[in-house]
Amino acid sequence: TMGVIANVLFLRQAIKYVRLGDFRITTYYALGMIGLGALACVLSVVRERLGIRLGQMVVHDLRMALFNHLQKLDIAFYDRTKQGQLISRMTSDIGVMEQLYSWAAPVVVWSVLQVVALVGVLLWLNWRLFLLVGFVVPALAATTWFFQPWVIRAWRELRLRMSRSEEHTSELQ
Repeated sequence: TMGVIANVLFLRQAIKYVRLGDFRITTYYALGMIGLGALACVLSVVRERLGIRLGQMVVHDLRMALFNHLQKLDIAFYDRTKQGQLISRMTSDIGVMEQLYSWAAPVVVWSVLQVVALVGVLLWLNWRLFLLVGFVVPALAATTWFFQPWVIRAWRELRLRMSRSEEHTSELQ
């Protein structure tokens, strides 16, 4: 986030010095922007690795807790429940949790930080442009809200079909 903001500020200064005809200082700003881009790439890899590691640790703990819980269940539970259904449900639910902790949560946090920082910079640089851009946000939010029920239904139907398919496959083995 700070790299994006710094790049915007560097670009602003570089444009100012291009207009003044001072290409030596413009070159320094351009090199600074390249350096910030390289640093942003390195930090992005570190952030993704940390997010994946955190997700894997959480999922490992979840799997262990689930396994311990299944060990404590009565034998009658296993007589009533189909083996394929149980395996399918566990695999599906743990997969969703893994995606949530490894990818979704870090991306949401990172995106919110970027939006807040960029809104601040845009307000600081040009408040009129901020107001113009601000008109798009309510339309985007309304569109998201409008289509949300269909997306949720489609996702649930997809998970149900995947569960049935995995259940059938597990029972055949």
